[in-house]
Amino acid sequence: MGKGSFKQRFRILVLAMIFIALCIFVGGFWNIFSQMSEIRQLESRIDSKEHVVYGRRGNIRASDGSPLAVSINLYELHIDFATEGFDRVGFKKEFSKTVSQLSKILKDRSSYQYKLWLQKGFKKRSRYYPLTKQKVNYSTLEKIRAIPFFSQSKYKSGLIVSKKALRSYPLNFKLGRTIGRLNRENLDGEIQASGKYGLEEGFQDILKGGKGIYRKERASSGWIRNLVEKPEVGSDVVTTIDIQIQDAVENALGTKVMQTKADWGSAIVMDVHTGDIVALSNLELNKSDRLIEGRQNYAIGNAGNIEPGSTFKLASLLTCLETGKIDTSKVYDTEKGIWQVADQKVRDSDWKEGGHGKLNVSEIIQKSSNVGTAKMVTDVFGDHPDQFINRLYYLKLNEPFHINIKGLGKPEIRHPSQENWWGTTLAWMSFGYGLKMTPLHTLTLYNAIANDGVMMEPRLVQCIQNQKDGVTERFPTTVRVNSIGSQKTITEIQKILEEVVEHGTARRLKTSKYHFSGKTGTAQIAVKDKGYVSSAYYASFVGYFPSDHPRYSCIVVIANPKFHGYYGGQIAGPVFREIADMLYSYDVNIHQKDEVVTAPLRKVGAPKYHGFLDDIKSVYGFLEVDTLLKATTSLVRVENKDGKTRSYNERIKKHIVPDVKGMSASDAMFLLENRGYHVHLSGKGHVIKQSVKAGTKLKDGGHVYLQLY
Repeated sequence: MGKGSFKQRFRILVLAMIFIALCIFVGGFWNIFSQMSEIRQLESRIDSKEHVVYGRRGNIRASDGSPLAVSINLYELHIDFATEGFDRVGFKKEFSKTVSQLSKILKDRSSYQYKLWLQKGFKKRSRYYPLTKQKVNYSTLEKIRAIPFFSQSKYKSGLIVSKKALRSYPLNFKLGRTIGRLNRENLDGEIQASGKYGLEEGFQDILKGGKGIYRKERASSGWIRNLVEKPEVGSDVVTTIDIQIQDAVENALGTKVMQTKADWGSAIVMDVHTGDIVALSNLELNKSDRLIEGRQNYAIGNAGNIEPGSTFKLASLLTCLETGKIDTSKVYDTEKGIWQVADQKVRDSDWKEGGHGKLNVSEIIQKSSNVGTAKMVTDVFGDHPDQFINRLYYLKLNEPFHINIKGLGKPEIRHPSQENWWGTTLAWMSFGYGLKMTPLHTLTLYNAIANDGVMMEPRLVQCIQNQKDGVTERFPTTVRVNSIGSQKTITEIQKILEEVVEHGTARRLKTSKYHFSGKTGTAQIAVKDKGYVSSAYYASFVGYFPSDHPRYSCIVVIANPKFHGYYGGQIAGPVFREIADMLYSYDVNIHQKDEVVTAPLRKVGAPKYHGFLDDIKSVYGFLEVDTLLKATTSLVRVENKDGKTRSYNERIKKHIVPDVKGMSASDAMFLLENRGYHVHLSGKGHVIKQSVKAGTKLKDGGHVYLQLY
């Protein structure tokens, strides 16, 4: 091998080694670079976190806008004594002042108790130590943040603030089964609350707030929270509930349930012409005989699917008259109050006194004769019972209602084609046994009689609205059955139902102030596998008022009253009468018949208003009122003087009690409580009087009593 060849191969070897070394170097560098990139991406993910946040849940309101269910913000306070930056020196230095100020602000412990409490957490270096057991409002939170030690950054003070948007029911109505409740209490944060039952569940998609996004990024001072996408506030559900009528219904029904020690009581009031449910109550007694909200929605739910008893005789009368085979003068012999049907006996309530003998159709209903009703229906439909049932189906008494609440009761009305139809079924069904209906179904039928034969679909929600767009959806009144019978039949039944009160089983309820119409009902309660209980009854009364120009219909059902009797006229009737008396004095429209307006409608100015600017814009948009709002503050007052609308700014000064007269209960509570005052409500509606005069100096923690109407 020559010398030159050796040198050449040596150079190739050196170059190869250099190339290999270079590859190793570049590969190592690239590997380090890739790892650094991955590390930076990982750090980016660690130092920047995106979270979903939900907007405030919408409110459920009464027909006048008063809050039935609202979301309010409260705050839970904790201290992290083990955080790296906790100012232990400052804590010891400011300790005496801190516990003293906490005691004055929160008023739940003395200074000495706070001293012992905080020393315990400090010594243990607790990470999530509760500062106080109570949840505080925003005003109280700001006062605590103003304490010198807590005015530092949260890393030095250790103060942890958790916002909790809680569901509140400020008017304290026992409407929970209808309004509903929530599965979760955290309504504003990373958890979206969902309705458990009632309107809260039925309108979950409407009420729930929209999704938003916030990003948490790590900075030298700690985590910084930035809102990336603002969440939308949930829309409000506006019901047909009238708070004045609801209050009267609960008072009258509750008194009777307590007096009679009944298992439960239920009452509904409906607007005759619209089908609007203006009041609905379910009440019962707990083990301590205290009045509580019904554990079931007996008025409209499955638990209220009961045998209606004598109130169902109206349906039997209607179907018989509509065939044209009989009229109200037709006479039936009720004998001595007992009639044998197959192997069973139909009895009138007073059969032991010898019965009523011969009665015409009108008198059968007035005296609520079971025998007379059974004979009438058997006479007309005995050969074709399917025709009787088909007429009941035409009235839709077998169909559920279209109310957006889970668990609505579906009636049970058997057909002759079914296996459980017996030879006695038609007779017993004629006076309300052997079938099941909710009180709302019974009321809807009577409401149709009051409405001259037009059966309205019951309505509980009138519209959906939000702060941004005002009313976004309306639920119009709808007709369920165009005509339940001929005008002749309806007029005859109206007269008979008025006679029931004037001369029949409800005669003790009549009043000289006005006339009302209705029907008593008393039905034995059946227990599964045990048959009918001789000493347990449903007492009911259903009707409408005033008789000559009906405005409201109402049904009252009392289950198993144990004192003061059990007949519908004795127990349920007086509750109906008390509700009717209240409405007669409350609603001026009852005192005069509806008149046709022939004069042209004139444009009205904006109504008087006191509250928040965003709300008034929404209200005026809904009313289609043209007005120029010159006010610029968030709180405004609007008045209509001499046909001109004027708006005024309302400015709130610290430690000065604002004027809340004219405000809704929710607005007044929000304004006063966020300024540190304790608010006490009396009555329902809007504020008409406040205990502390507007403009008065009042320290934080002072008490303000509000009278509502």
